[in-house]
Amino acid sequence: MDIAHRTDLVMKACGVVDQSRFAREAGVSTTTLNRILSGAIKQPSAIVMAKIAKRGGVSFNWLILGDGDESDHNVMRARIISHQESILIDHFRSISARGRELILSAAAARLRDESR
Repeated sequence: MDIAHRTDLVMKACGVVDQSRFAREAGVSTTTLNRILSGAIKQPSAIVMAKIAKRGGVSFNWLILGDGDESDHNVMRARIISHQESILIDHFRSISARGRELILSAAAARLRDESR
């Protein structure tokens, strides 16, 4: 797995589908992120990768080299959400506190029903 793949994995694990949004949140240029993801930049600057690692909550060594704690890779895989889940999260965040309470209550009831 190369830097481009690990960067893509970090972005997906953060639930961000839009490259420009992730770049903005990480504090890097969209062009640079796009070039990293496309493989056009094989050895990105340490500063850029440190920002991406920080935004993604992974170790710098894992992001750059694939080295370090193997759990970084496993955590990334576990944190990846689908595009539909990302949309659902965005909608959930945009509604009132009461609306969120109702959704959480309905979800808990549904889980109880399905576990019977």
